Amino acid sequence: EEGVLLDEVAQRKQAAAQMARRQVQVAINEAQEIMTDNPAGAKQKLKLQLHFDKEATELQAGVQSQLVDKLQTTLRQVQRAASEKDERDREQKQQIAADRERRLLMDRLARDREKVKQLVDRFDALLDERRYVEAEEVADVTEEIDPGAVMPRMAIVSGRFQRNKYLQQVIRAARWRNWYEALYQVELSSIPFPD
Repeated sequence: EEGVLLDEVAQRKQAAAQMARRQVQVAINEAQEIMTDNPAGAKQKLKLQLHFDKEATELQAGVQSQLVDKLQTTLRQVQRAASEKDERDREQKQQIAADRERRLLMDRLARDREKVKQLVDRFDALLDERRYVEAEEVADVTEEIDPGAVMPRMAIVSGRFQRNKYLQQVIRAARWRNWYEALYQVELSSIPFPD
């Protein structure tokens, strides 16, 4: 009976060892499945299994240390996965921030372009009305909004050119009018009058 009892105890220890191995393998497999997306959950699962294995009194010391080593190795893998996930999350946040900043810059650029377009239309209307000084002021504002652009610089040069052309026409007309007026005065002075 003693031999049977020893065999029965050995079988129980062997069954407990197999059960513990299966539980550890299941815990490792589950942790490996989720460690990429949820390293904290995987770590918690492995630590819980590690606690159970360290507390298991029915396991032989060799089997227990083998299972603990396996769990600790997987825990180190999970910790590496956690740091990789943190790095990916950080990079993703940086990418989101860069995208947001790029979108804001594009929106600002679009608003500035629309504003410049409106100012150029205003500039053209002022030129048509021969309000050259005001047109030049609008062109200056346009250049302040978009200092490196060609359009504001062209507007300023074009406005000055058209203003100068207009002033030359005014001066030429005045010169001819006064020339004829002077000749008229000369002709008038040739008319004799009694004293």
